[in-house]
Amino acid sequence: MTDHYCISQLPEQLNRWREAYPQGIVVPKLGNLKPQESDIVWYHLTGNDHASVAKAILILLRKCPGTPVVALTPLPDQNEETQLLNAGVVGYCHVLAAPEMLRQVGQSV
Repeated sequence: MTDHYCISQLPEQLNRWREAYPQGIVVPKLGNLKPQESDIVWYHLTGNDHASVAKAILILLRKCPGTPVVALTPLPDQNEETQLLNAGVVGYCHVLAAPEMLRQVGQSV
């Protein structure tokens, strides 16, 4: 079974994600969680500093090798998407995407 974790400093913006994954776990940082390779970690982007976001993603990927990471963004940006995909995320989507779309992303990864 796949568990879904979302790392977010602004969990109030995750209504659609919560609808897509009602059993999902929202945390402000990964902390001591140890997701399995069969789990998915969603990283909610809340800043516009692309360099620090990419660095945080790289740290996350090192802490959870083999666990897919999907970035959720409030403001889709092609440069950010490219940078994050190059950093190792497996998906990038709008935080306000329809719950069905978020479930499709989760199924794809």
